[in-house]
Amino acid sequence: MKPLYLLLLLALPALAQAAEPMPVPPPRLLLAPAKEATIRGQVRSSRHAVLAAGMAGELQDMPVDAGREVRQGDVLAVFDCAAEQADREITQAKLQAARAKLSVNQRLAQARNVSVLDVDLSRSEVAMSTAELRRIDANLRHCTVQAPFPAVVVDRRVQAHEYVALGTPLLELVDVSSLEIEMVVASQWIARLKPGTPFSLRVDETGQVAKAQVDRVVAVIDPVSQTLRVIGRLDGTASGLRPGMSGEVMFDPLPNEELSR
Repeated sequence: MKPLYLLLLLALPALAQAAEPMPVPPPRLLLAPAKEATIRGQVRSSRHAVLAAGMAGELQDMPVDAGREVRQGDVLAVFDCAAEQADREITQAKLQAARAKLSVNQRLAQARNVSVLDVDLSRSEVAMSTAELRRIDANLRHCTVQAPFPAVVVDRRVQAHEYVALGTPLLELVDVSSLEIEMVVASQWIARLKPGTPFSLRVDETGQVAKAQVDRVVAVIDPVSQTLRVIGRLDGTASGLRPGMSGEVMFDPLPNEELSR
């Protein structure tokens, strides 16, 4: 009986080891097949500006309203510059007098009837009047506000006959013929999205699909959202697009970083 008992004691460790569960290998991560990646994009104008008053004064006329298309060089606003024009005429007369005085003093200096200092002072008067005239002419250029590029007037901030201060916003212009697409993507895409990468935009408002390609990547990553901005250039085949339209941006295939998630 005792040998049988000892035999069982010797067999217990082997039985306990056999009862332990076998380790299960971790499951293999299967990558999803390449599929279409979709994010949101917005159509925007590459040229837009808010024109401000380059001088303080009364607005004499504003011949354009919101929604009006303008060409480069079109007059958008006119200031009352009667006082500035009068200052120019006064300065012009002072310049003519200073030039005449300088001419006389130069002739007198040749006859040794005036000192060199008098000639130098006359020359300085001519220089000061010339500089003052240039300053007035620079201000007079602000009397008329012209369109810097072909655009649509999207906002008119003031009305004719109002007095505005220097720097007051007058009009907002948007060039609807120069459009691009802006999107925000995950920062992991920075190594994949290069200039020339093709994509398409399905516009929500019209349903059309516009072809485009990456033009530039704004390589500054938002530290909170871990995203970056990408600007795309349309290929010119889409029509009827307007700034502010938005839609689904589609890249195919999806960048490898996203496939492994």
